[in-house]
Amino acid sequence: MTHAFFDLDETLITAQSQALLLDTLYKHKFISWKTLWRLRLFFLCYKLHLVSRSNLDAVYEMVAKIVKGLNVAEIEKVIEDFVFKMFPHLENDVAVVELKKHSEDHHVIVLSSSAFEPVVKAAAKYF
Repeated sequence: MTHAFFDLDETLITAQSQALLLDTLYKHKFISWKTLWRLRLFFLCYKLHLVSRSNLDAVYEMVAKIVKGLNVAEIEKVIEDFVFKMFPHLENDVAVVELKKHSEDHHVIVLSSSAFEPVVKAAAKYF
């Protein structure tokens, strides 16, 4: 059995999915204005390779506090809608063609990402 591995952000799509998701989460009142800008700053630092392991842990803890108590089905629906709306405009054509070839050859597609799990699940449905 052949496996094909693909990364999501900046491979299958040409952007960071989680950074793009922030506005949607804010619009649906899952995050506050303050959290929106704290996370935007984090993603800027991440892109510039300025994030240490302790910074990463702090962000994960903040996100865990944000999602604690949220309606999982509701947030997954919002994220899936986001993915199906935004990804068509963000596809990396070369990588997507390769993914489709592997899929047509009945290879097992493995989607790898450090993105928020609901984003990866929605991306798996999308691709």
